[in-house]
Amino acid sequence: MAVEELQSIIKRCTGLWTELGNIENNFLKPLHIGLNMSKAHYEAEIKNSQEAQKSKDLCSITVSGEEIPNMPPEMQLKVLHSALFTFDLIESVLARVEELIEIKTKSTSEENIGIK
Repeated sequence: MAVEELQSIIKRCTGLWTELGNIENNFLKPLHIGLNMSKAHYEAEIKNSQEAQKSKDLCSITVSGEEIPNMPPEMQLKVLHSALFTFDLIESVLARVEELIEIKTKSTSEENIGIK
């Protein structure tokens, strides 16, 4: 059995490539939107936190209806920057996944028209 035949069988068995459109529309695109919105939110929070530091205003943070004890402003900034860093990591993995999908889609379309 040729390697190409074996790869074709594996692709059909996993179903990943046949569901690619659904994965892109129902997961990857919403993930992009969520990441962009989250990054914008955290960047705004960093800006607000920096402005609050200048004016020495204290703010309270509520998560799931429970108020979190006040953190020093420096710690708040570290937490916000850490979240942004995490979003950047997720975004880089997402970009790599999309790159691999593009490569696979291109190679599949070339195979379908007879270019190798």
